[in-house]
Amino acid sequence: MEEREQPVTDLLAQYRFAARLTITGLLAEAQLRSPSHPVAIERAGRGVVLTLLSAWMDRDFLLDAEFGQVDRCSAVADRDGEGQIVSVAVAADFSGEEAPLDVVMVVDCSGSMDGTSINEARKAMKQILRGLGEQDRIDVVRYGSTHHSVFGALRPVDRETRSKLEEEISNTDANLGGTETVDALESAAATIVRDRTGSERSRILFLITDGAIQSPNIERLQATCHTHGIRIFVVGVGLANGEAAVQAFARATGGVAEIVHPQQDMAAKVVRHFHRVRKPPGAITRIDWPATPNWTHVPEYFSSGDTIRLFARFDQPVSGAVDVHWRSKEAGQVSLPIRITTPTDAPIPTLARMAASLAFDCTVERGAQVDLALRYQLLTDVTSAILVAPRIGADKAGDQPTTVLVPQMMATGWGGTADIEMSGICEFASALPVFAARATRRALPPPSPSPSAADAACIDFADDCRERLKLSPSREMWEPKDLKATLQWMDAAFATMLKDGGDLAAGVEALMLRWRRTEAARWPILVFIALHCDCSTAAGVLGTVLRLRKMAGEIPMPGLDGVVAQLRAIGMRIEPASPKVFKKVHLL
Repeated sequence: MEEREQPVTDLLAQYRFAARLTITGLLAEAQLRSPSHPVAIERAGRGVVLTLLSAWMDRDFLLDAEFGQVDRCSAVADRDGEGQIVSVAVAADFSGEEAPLDVVMVVDCSGSMDGTSINEARKAMKQILRGLGEQDRIDVVRYGSTHHSVFGALRPVDRETRSKLEEEISNTDANLGGTETVDALESAAATIVRDRTGSERSRILFLITDGAIQSPNIERLQATCHTHGIRIFVVGVGLANGEAAVQAFARATGGVAEIVHPQQDMAAKVVRHFHRVRKPPGAITRIDWPATPNWTHVPEYFSSGDTIRLFARFDQPVSGAVDVHWRSKEAGQVSLPIRITTPTDAPIPTLARMAASLAFDCTVERGAQVDLALRYQLLTDVTSAILVAPRIGADKAGDQPTTVLVPQMMATGWGGTADIEMSGICEFASALPVFAARATRRALPPPSPSPSAADAACIDFADDCRERLKLSPSREMWEPKDLKATLQWMDAAFATMLKDGGDLAAGVEALMLRWRRTEAARWPILVFIALHCDCSTAAGVLGTVLRLRKMAGEIPMPGLDGVVAQLRAIGMRIEPASPKVFKKVHLL
């Protein structure tokens, strides 16, 4: 990969995006919500129009659709060229006695899990523990750059074990550095292997992580699991772009992966995922199609309660019913009549493209992959999407184009910023005692023309900060020079905004996000603003800074003055924040 092709991430990069989705068909009848972004939803004829209210290019857009009473088993057909695609959905619930568990919960405690992710993980682990019986056995491994086992062996879930694990889970935090997942899993697998108890028990590794699973030892781990009948179930936190790899990793051991979002009722989803481990997987044993298909897609296995989707392609239209047979510890069967979907004007029906995408994943030969991708217009690693913007007359460029490297926006959730505020402005999850976190003193550099992470990293608290906090824990103690340096750094940001142009109000609203991503937790003043001031609007942010400038003695801030003047000129009302907000602040 050439240097210009390598992605670059900038702490200060910020990009908005807008989206307006028109949803029709069955999906329009569902209850829709987005756990990742604020949205407005309105009815429009027979469909629904969904509009993003405030969006930054720092996270995936997630949309949940919840249906009421729907058929869990169905068969639908749609055209595919001269032939037909049939899709069958089957949900099988396995009955029977549940086997006792030998389970090691492996939880990622790296820094990137900080905030909502680790909080939800703790909540889920406690709920899982309460659902285990005395016939089950458990251990917990916490990991980051290193891994630590609570017991180092499987322990029966008795009163003593529950008490110990409740305490350990409560103390679990995202403070163990990196993400050495496979090393932790190998240690957990060794804990199960060392135990020689009978094979009638379900042997499970239950992993909660937000990191990619990468290691040269993956195959060795999977071989150990195969030899000793250990299944790995994975909860991938916010791994939307790595779902395929995580699913493949879990399936290789007979397990299942579930991708969750920190704001998506994560704890409940983790607990539901854990319920899968109780019963052995089921497998499709026979499918009686109404005719002979020329291609089928059938999952190798599935878990109790899961809905699996089967596909078949036929050269001619078909009718009748599909009979699906499966087996876990007991056999099951369902007969489903085929329903033909309502024809659409789409050149390639959605059902046909879904089937083609699955066929692409199973195709090895590159030429065949290209043929499939082009025929069904799939975005893949063997095809390209080229966007063309027609220009006429004077709008056409006269010179050759210049390659420009555009930095990416930092992803929310990276580096311990997993708390997501729906307005797009980050808030600090932990308040005091941030003062006492670092008590060293370093010289403050003059603010640079463009604020950077280096500026933020150099601003710190005075030597006697810890002592001042002990004397008056209910008051904020600020050094005047710290306030002045912070305001100068802010003014440099405002000056950069004026120079770059664009939407000033949007830029001001993003300042809290930018401060958070430049180690703002080290700045007591910024922490106080994030916790106590109205920074949900541009007027609120600017009003807060105006009040701070009054406290500092009306120091010159040309960047701030310029931004305020321009926004007032277009009708925005900007007034200094109430002094009551800062009544607990004391300048030394």
